[in-house]
Amino acid sequence: MRYLLRVFLFVMLLHTHCCRAQQVQDVHASKSAEQLSPAAFEEALTQGDEWVRNGRYDEAGRLYHNMLQQTAPTSPYRQRIYAKFANLYNYTGRYKESVEMYYLALKHTRDTLTHIKLLVNMSAVFIDLKDYAKSMQNLDAALDLLAHSRNDYWAAIAHSSKGNVYGATGRNPAALAEYRKAYGLSQLVAKSQSSDQGTRHEMTDFCSLVLNNIADTYLKEDVPDSALHYLQLLPQNFAGMTQYSKCTALVTMGQVYCRKGDDGLAMDCLKQALAIGEPSRYLILNRQAYATLATL
Repeated sequence: MRYLLRVFLFVMLLHTHCCRAQQVQDVHASKSAEQLSPAAFEEALTQGDEWVRNGRYDEAGRLYHNMLQQTAPTSPYRQRIYAKFANLYNYTGRYKESVEMYYLALKHTRDTLTHIKLLVNMSAVFIDLKDYAKSMQNLDAALDLLAHSRNDYWAAIAHSSKGNVYGATGRNPAALAEYRKAYGLSQLVAKSQSSDQGTRHEMTDFCSLVLNNIADTYLKEDVPDSALHYLQLLPQNFAGMTQYSKCTALVTMGQVYCRKGDDGLAMDCLKQALAIGEPSRYLILNRQAYATLATL
């Protein structure tokens, strides 16, 4: 949910690919990334993001490593690279290394909003490490900062993350309350005329993830009908949702239909999920899909 693919016109794809490849070569070849223009540096980071999304983790790691080697310890770029490394390690299940990189990124951060983002993102890694106390500590710190710097976008994400912590510790009513706060805030951002198109699109997709979390929580409470109700609030044909969000929703739908005894619909949803998840290497979602298929 955190980093969305920017869509380019087809006629520009070949030109863009060549430009990005050249920028990556520039990062590898330059004596110092400080010599790169801000635009070139952003282009290199964008290339890394694209590789991560496409499962080319080794290439992204080499790129970030070279960029880090070529920046001075006091470089303003350094925080961005540490954060990219943290995300990469999180995607590949190297959670302890991800936390280390987040701490380094925080050390180099002076901007309040960036500090909030890092705290929220790191809280998700602590959930994976089952360190729920540290996860909640990070989220409370982020929400304290948000109280003095109103930002519904990141407040929505923080409340959703608190819901994840409560859900992981079996406090499902508290989780549902946080998810509903997150859904309300994300709807405000998605429908606000002051939000740019990209932000509205991101929040629309985020709303779908929150709805999925609500459905998943009701499933834990063994209320599949309520779970299905919230899944049916998703956009028709998953319009505007990222591949990850689609895969997540399809896995949950498969689990709901399985619980309701409709094995045919369950199998259809899970196969659709794997058609997305396997090429994209969504390891956790794929495991969930296969585990549910094994029960049919």
